[in-house]
Amino acid sequence: MEREDSERRSRRKHAKERESVVEGWVAYETRWAQMRPSESTTLGFADLPWPCHPLPQLPLDSDALSKQTVSAFLLSPLHSIGKPRKQRLREALLLYHPDRFVSKWMGRVKKEDTRAVQEAVGRVARVLTALVEEGDQGEPLQYSLP
Repeated sequence: MEREDSERRSRRKHAKERESVVEGWVAYETRWAQMRPSESTTLGFADLPWPCHPLPQLPLDSDALSKQTVSAFLLSPLHSIGKPRKQRLREALLLYHPDRFVSKWMGRVKKEDTRAVQEAVGRVARVLTALVEEGDQGEPLQYSLP
């Protein structure tokens, strides 16, 4: 009886974690869809869509936007079904390429968040580049479902 309860709790926990990942992906895509370079509203660090779930907080710690968190989020089998790994990474690279990001969005970022945003974009770009290079070498990606 106790074992069954434990298994049931474990299944519920995993189901909630999966649901959370999907909700995080929907929020991520919604944020990007709502972003308009022509708008004049200022953006804080927390207003920007970041490729991880849960979202990173300031000050950034060393685990924020790590290879593990970014790859687990972007390459999760719980969303973008049918979209190949390479396409997912390419789309993300187009969004977080430092030159593109700076020209499109940095003019709207709050001055007090500028450094943190630049650091975060740099981290994401480096992680994505590393993931693309891994894929190009045929190395399997390691990620797991929560």
